Amino acid sequence: MHLIFVSHDFKTFIHKHPIQIGSDYHLDLAFERETQYTLFADYTPEQQSQEIGRFDFQVGQGNDNHKEYPSEMLNWEEEGYSVILNIPEDVEAGKTVTLSAFLSYKSEEISNLQQHLGSLAHIVIISDDVKDFLHVHPMESKTMGPKIEFHTHFPKSGRYHLFLEFKHSDTITVAHFVIAV
Repeated sequence: MHLIFVSHDFKTFIHKHPIQIGSDYHLDLAFERETQYTLFADYTPEQQSQEIGRFDFQVGQGNDNHKEYPSEMLNWEEEGYSVILNIPEDVEAGKTVTLSAFLSYKSEEISNLQQHLGSLAHIVIISDDVKDFLHVHPMESKTMGPKIEFHTHFPKSGRYHLFLEFKHSDTITVAHFVIAV
């Protein structure tokens, strides 16, 4: 089970896996900000197909929902890491698209990514209205970077936030992108 918490202003993104105790799942989590959040519970019941639960909730009294993001944000940098997201020129809703991410650290291509939760990376895609959710794993690769490719589709036109999670040097990093569909 994947539990994805995202604030409505997209400034907070948390991806956790609860601990199963008997038939219950448990997760201890402290929120650093008071604001509105959505929890996406991504799970697959035994011998069934994937299910997505969506729950809106408020933490404290804060309500910072102001979104200051450009219509597209395809380059990300933080703490020496750089990720460039390449997308086709015209991404259309409902059509399969290939996304390519190129990763580097301190201007050197990363070729030694580590497995993270069973994959080379994960992309979580959330619509700007926080209604649509996709959890995408990369295509098979014989290398451990610097290029990671994903096949996906977008259910409707609009702006989407993409959170790319990857593990390098035993550190999990999340890169944030914005694309227009």
